[in-house]
Amino acid sequence: MGPVVCVLVAGLGSGRPSGLTCSGQTAISVVCWGLKHIIGDEMNTTLKLPALSTEYVYCQVQATDVANTGNPSGNPVQFAFITDLQASPTEATEWYSGSWVEDGGPVLWTARCLVGPSGVVTFEPGTTYVIWVQIADSPETPILRAGTLTVV
Repeated sequence: MGPVVCVLVAGLGSGRPSGLTCSGQTAISVVCWGLKHIIGDEMNTTLKLPALSTEYVYCQVQATDVANTGNPSGNPVQFAFITDLQASPTEATEWYSGSWVEDGGPVLWTARCLVGPSGVVTFEPGTTYVIWVQIADSPETPILRAGTLTVV
C-alpha cells in the first residue's frame, strides 16, 4: 500500500471525505455506513442500528497515491467500537475481524464487519459507540475514526 503520510478522519458531521493530495505518497480516508440505518443522508457518518439486528457495518476506505494505485484490500482489517466518544483506542481495546468487499478499487475500497447478536460483537441498547477501523500494513498500521453507531 505504500507509506501513509496524511489521514483524513471522517467523524460526526464532517461528511464524506473528499480526495486527498499527498504528492507521491498514499493518502487514506474512511467513512462508515449501514445498509438501511443511516441517520440523515449519505453525507452523515452516524448509524442507527436496532439491538436485535445482525448486519454489516460498511466502511469505505479511500486509499490513493499519485497513480491512484493505493490498495489496502490485501491487508487485514479490524473494527473497534468504543463507548467513550472522546477516547482513542488503547492497547486494551478489543478489535473485531472485518473483511473486504471484493468489488473495490481502484481508489475506493469497502471494509465490513458483521455486528449484532449473530455477528462478531453484540451492542447494548441505548448506547452510542465510536467506530474505529485498523488496517494492518507494514511498516504502518493506520487506525482511523470512521463515525458513530447508536444502538436502539
